[in-house]
Amino acid sequence: MKPHDLACLAMAAFNARDEGGLRALWTKDFHFIGPDGESHGAEAMLERERGLWRAFADVKASVKTVCAGEEVAVLETTMSGTHTGPLSLGDRELAPTGRPLTLVFSVHVWFRDGLASGERVFYDRLGLLRQLGVAADQLESA
Repeated sequence: MKPHDLACLAMAAFNARDEGGLRALWTKDFHFIGPDGESHGAEAMLERERGLWRAFADVKASVKTVCAGEEVAVLETTMSGTHTGPLSLGDRELAPTGRPLTLVFSVHVWFRDGLASGERVFYDRLGLLRQLGVAADQLESA
């Protein structure tokens, strides 16, 4: 797989809840880093995706921009859905709010042997919490 191909394949697999399709894109030792924590391994990454599907049963991702080199790709992505299930925020869980969410984020992906070997995600976590209606006094503990 070429880095530029990842965007379409990952978006289609994520939106279809296709765990096998996602797993096929990653190395076994896939390393994820994001605002809410870090994980190692393809199974840990699948658990992260399952968590998003639980929290936002109608979640859909779309990719606006892809910049790719030989061993890295940077994606500008939007995720939209309704918060209908518990959302893991690292060491804390946010109960369903029933509120809609549209989150724009940047994904940096590294490749090894034609597979994604690592990913780092950047997004506005405070903006996410505000969209979900988390009160100001809850922000410090979130």
